[in-house]
Amino acid sequence: MDTPSSKTPPIDKRLKLLSDLTVAVNLNNTLEGKLQIITEKVREIIGCHQSITSMTNNENLGQAINAVSLSDKYAKWRDYNNQTDGSGIYSLICKFNKPMRLTQEALETHPAWKGFGKDSTVHPPMRGWLAAPLVDKSGKNLGLIQLSDKYEGEFSQEDELILVQLSQIASIAIENSQLLLKLQEALEEKDKVIKLNKTITDNATSALFMMNDQGYCTFMNPAGEKMFGYTFEEIKQKELHYMIHHHHPDGRFYPMETCPIDRALPENFDIRAHEDVFIRKDGSLVQVSCAASPIFENGIPVSTVIEVRDVTQEKAARQEILENMERIHFLLNAMPQKVWTTTAHGKADYFNRNWVEYTGIPYEESLQWGWLKAVHPEDQEQTRLAWNESVRTGEIFQLEYRFLKHNGEYRWHLSRALAYKDAEDRTIMWVGTTTDIHDHKIALENLAKSNTELKKINNDLDNFVYTASHDLKAPVLNIEGLMYALQRELSPEAAESKDVSTIMSMIMQSINRFKGTIENLTEISKIQKSLAEDVEQVPIAEVIEDVVLSISELAKAAGARIKVDTAACEYVRYSRKDLHSILYNLISNAIKYRSPERPPEVEVTSYCNDGEIRISVKDNGLGIKKEQQEKAFVMFKRLHTHVEGSGVGLYIVKKIVENTEGSIVLESEAGKGSVFTVCLKNTEAK
Repeated sequence: MDTPSSKTPPIDKRLKLLSDLTVAVNLNNTLEGKLQIITEKVREIIGCHQSITSMTNNENLGQAINAVSLSDKYAKWRDYNNQTDGSGIYSLICKFNKPMRLTQEALETHPAWKGFGKDSTVHPPMRGWLAAPLVDKSGKNLGLIQLSDKYEGEFSQEDELILVQLSQIASIAIENSQLLLKLQEALEEKDKVIKLNKTITDNATSALFMMNDQGYCTFMNPAGEKMFGYTFEEIKQKELHYMIHHHHPDGRFYPMETCPIDRALPENFDIRAHEDVFIRKDGSLVQVSCAASPIFENGIPVSTVIEVRDVTQEKAARQEILENMERIHFLLNAMPQKVWTTTAHGKADYFNRNWVEYTGIPYEESLQWGWLKAVHPEDQEQTRLAWNESVRTGEIFQLEYRFLKHNGEYRWHLSRALAYKDAEDRTIMWVGTTTDIHDHKIALENLAKSNTELKKINNDLDNFVYTASHDLKAPVLNIEGLMYALQRELSPEAAESKDVSTIMSMIMQSINRFKGTIENLTEISKIQKSLAEDVEQVPIAEVIEDVVLSISELAKAAGARIKVDTAACEYVRYSRKDLHSILYNLISNAIKYRSPERPPEVEVTSYCNDGEIRISVKDNGLGIKKEQQEKAFVMFKRLHTHVEGSGVGLYIVKKIVENTEGSIVLESEAGKGSVFTVCLKNTEAK
């Protein structure tokens, strides 16, 4: 199921999906099925919420929506099938047959766009746009594929290049489907003609001739008259050979004594499915399939029955199929993967050009199990056993192994093959791909090593912070105790001395700051490890009340007014301790950094927005200059030094929020006040 947190597939996954798309499209026999597969796979490969394939349905470039693929984000639009009138941005793609990529801002401001809007009832709302035309081999527009709302960020140039390649695959698949449909229609039409001729020619579907032992025609059915243009009276005037077979297609004379059809009678042999070229009365050539059988009387051959079938259309259809196969092979050769097919029993019968060029193994040798030579010796047995098991069971073959390049380098590859089966679930053939995953695999290994090292470094840092803060507490407490002892030992005159009193006060302030720094280090270490395991349904107003109570002396001394409004969002699923820490720092800071020109006023509000819960703390205090706002969350950074503090409060808030995939936003104006807004993700409100 797609969710708003879906990620754009990495490149190796895209290559695999591209291979799956090619196989699936070629295996599907209907245009509707191909379009739906293309639409769904394109959305998965690019990584977005919307994918629509439209076909051009008139000369004005009007579009019929033929396939739609939408994530759960746009589930209510899945029955969407409106047509466009061929104007606006769609027509630009189809008119010029060029791809187009627009950011959300560019889409909204594009002069050709019509009907854009968040509340549109005509089509799903758009979030950026990427489209590529579908074009047949003659350059005519077939339609377009359009995408919107990418999972992450805007559509990239890489996305555009991939979509162009996918549109080419789709165009070939659509054109092949249309060619197949035309072929089927032509064959159906031919079948009708054959049935009509059968009725006219007394159930004969071919031209029938009787030829005597002298080579003259003694009978011709109406189909023969129609095929060659002669009446029976005309065709029997000369030997049949010299009426319809007197020259070769290249114009050379064709002697009757060398004609195999004429020789069937005197040499007493049958001819079956003999393909040749005959000549009509008007001189035009016709491709035929012939059968000739001698007729015997008293054991003596006296005549020949000749059946002539016009195979011009069949040969044209056969040629068209061959051309389509060439297109398929071209597509397979153009794929970045090494593509191969085998028989149902697992014997290789095709490798694409990439395979041969990569391995350097001759094509014919590869077909004879030579492909196994390209597998690393240590991986050959595992590969052979896994392949034999898949052939035996019909299950998917998928295996990673080291594969030899022609230059002697072994690189990791992923081989994957699917069994193509008939209606009775019998395997007809296997279609497989072998994809280079070496760089990805090495990168994963390096990433795993880096993660291990980082975890060790983090643990060492945490241990250092814990040890340092723990070991520093004792000497600081000792110094503090000694200071109290010194105060007791000082004579009244010395204690009342202005210099001594000032020095003693400064030492105690330094001790308190030292203790505060140790506590902050300990708190930061805890935050780094915190996973918010104590999540519960927390009343926001209740936590704010606890915070206000804990800083009541500070608020009273400053004459602060604190206003709370949580009616719009009363609850949040969060750690009560962490929420208390967040609000304590923000509210206490709002009072500490008050303006000397006015009494402090603090407003705390909560509200819901697009699945998030937002809590804002607004004050009328000193504010922060724009150029200093980025430094506000830096550890030990203090922007107003005249106020007591350690400079870690906002850092702690930011770390707590980010540890739960949230965020904090600062809006401030120097001399007027600040607004801190905490956005908590993955939360629920009641």
